[in-house]
Amino acid sequence: MPGFLPGDVLLRWSSDGRSLFLWRNFEAPLWIYRLDLATGERRHLREIKFTDPVGVLPTNLMLTPDGSSYAYTYGRFLSTLYLVEGVK
Repeated sequence: MPGFLPGDVLLRWSSDGRSLFLWRNFEAPLWIYRLDLATGERRHLREIKFTDPVGVLPTNLMLTPDGSSYAYTYGRFLSTLYLVEGVK
């Protein structure tokens, strides 16, 4: 499908049935796109920024049919990396 890229996740059809709303997995900030099915043109519709984006993985993104409102949940995944040197 023209304009649909690897990593795109389908949110829903637009209320007029001529576009799809998409978002991209594992992107921060989170962008919502509108993809015109007739032309393949995609445009940024909305940007969702997190106050502290460290370790944030958005899930369950929902969007109204007109694209005006959204809701989402997210998880925060933190870990500690240790560097050990000189071990034989």
